[in-house]
Amino acid sequence: MSISIILVPMAIAIAVTSAEAIASIKTKCSQPVSENEENNTFLTRFNDAELLRKTLCEHGVRVESVSDLYIIASCAEGNIIYTRASVSEPFSAAIRDVNNSDGFVNDLIELEQEYDMNVQSFTYSRVLNNLPDDMSLASEEVLEDDSILLTINVDD
Repeated sequence: MSISIILVPMAIAIAVTSAEAIASIKTKCSQPVSENEENNTFLTRFNDAELLRKTLCEHGVRVESVSDLYIIASCAEGNIIYTRASVSEPFSAAIRDVNNSDGFVNDLIELEQEYDMNVQSFTYSRVLNNLPDDMSLASEEVLEDDSILLTINVDD
């Protein structure tokens, strides 16, 4: 007997980066920093501090300070301060010192896509490394949408 698992990039599974969200972020980027920090902050779907830090570094962003609750990221287009109240919550991102709002929004979209791919890669490795002894990988296939189809044999 075999089972199939499809690992889908989060960008495909969850279409959070809508035109409305991008327009909202562009507006926040183009406004001067407000005394009320909430006006310059938006909720992200980044849940894993280690994967977020890895993604930021891969994207060429300088990570100045890192903890499980607080990450300061500096890039050429502006700065982002990621915070959250607990490790069970997603990060919020506060935008600072944006000098090119279009470039900054493009960077944010690319970061989100890279994070999604890192989540997929982490999940792929975790599934394969934690297969029980009575299961084995029969085949794997990368589909057109970058999802990965794993077929796993289950011994009777």
